[in-house]
Amino acid sequence: MKSQEITTIFVNPVPRISAQGRHKQVYTVQAKTGEFVPTTGMNKNKEFGVPSEYSFRLNLTTNKLITGLDRMIENPFKDSKPEDIIETYGLSQDWLKHLESIVKQSQIKLQTKYEIMDNVGYNFYTDEVTGTMFSSNWKQSLNKERNFLETFKIVLYDSPNRFTDETPRGRIAIQLIKMHHKIAKVKNEVNASVHDWYISEENEAQMEKQKRRDIIEDAIGKWYTMKTNSTPYNIYMLGTLLTNHDGTPIVKGKLRDSTVKENISDYLHEQSTYQLENIEKFSKLYDMMTSKENRERVKIMYLVGQAINTDVITVRDGFYIWHSKISQPNMYKHTTYDALVSNLQREYNIFNSKDKEVTNWYKDLYEELSTKNVWLE
Repeated sequence: MKSQEITTIFVNPVPRISAQGRHKQVYTVQAKTGEFVPTTGMNKNKEFGVPSEYSFRLNLTTNKLITGLDRMIENPFKDSKPEDIIETYGLSQDWLKHLESIVKQSQIKLQTKYEIMDNVGYNFYTDEVTGTMFSSNWKQSLNKERNFLETFKIVLYDSPNRFTDETPRGRIAIQLIKMHHKIAKVKNEVNASVHDWYISEENEAQMEKQKRRDIIEDAIGKWYTMKTNSTPYNIYMLGTLLTNHDGTPIVKGKLRDSTVKENISDYLHEQSTYQLENIEKFSKLYDMMTSKENRERVKIMYLVGQAINTDVITVRDGFYIWHSKISQPNMYKHTTYDALVSNLQREYNIFNSKDKEVTNWYKDLYEELSTKNVWLE
């Protein structure tokens, strides 16, 4: 028989919101912009340290365990000498009569292969059960010793659970995992109403880990470029637009340049479930600030953010209220953040600083913020 490649799988918890409220880290907040933002949270099914236990399920129709070990596979022992198999796997002589038949077969049960590999008795991994409450002789069966697979269990914790087929127990555990209805075969087949877990191969887990690392390193590279080459004002502007998971800006008010940089660095390196969310926000803003088409919009977003911070504009009942424009219906109340920014951006594009007489909403907001001690350029 050829040497076996080692299979490693991970059983991961399905992200969900628990009906019992164990998802306490997941909640919805209203950001300064007025937008309701759901936090990513821990996505926990249970509190940490509380395990879930699984056994092979029983098919009540056949009164057999659902193990998948009855699947027929290509016989790796075909045409081998029974004595050689006994010596290789350290089997007892009780196997001899069975092996004389096995080596002639093109296919055998997966159960038989594992029994030989694991040096256990013939039919040790049987899917037959000693009896259930639905059996006619279930009372008598209570006094019988239950077989190996009836008592076999795995324990899963609310984190990636690693299994390998290097050992007999590992092989049977992987078989249980693949057959259990609560465990999805792959991540993209997860149905949160059915599955509590999903399987990922080792290389898949490594790929996801590497993808996460690449995203983080790309953002750190962008940040290094920005803090090296950008002006303190642009860095401050970025800091005021970056928000924590609860919608609060990470930079507010007058701060030293070094403090602003430190806040942004801490934001990107935050070791929590929010790190990728933080990095996504940073990368989006960085790309806008370095894009010729979008850099003007970032300037307007900064003004709106500072207007909200200084109560020039407030968010009330989902509307953006510019208090000083109460007599101007088209600018006093805005339905969305994007609508307000877009209106001001249009005003910015037609603004002419030399034309003192023409009304311009961008100019008005800029001048109003200048009285609030906001950093403007």
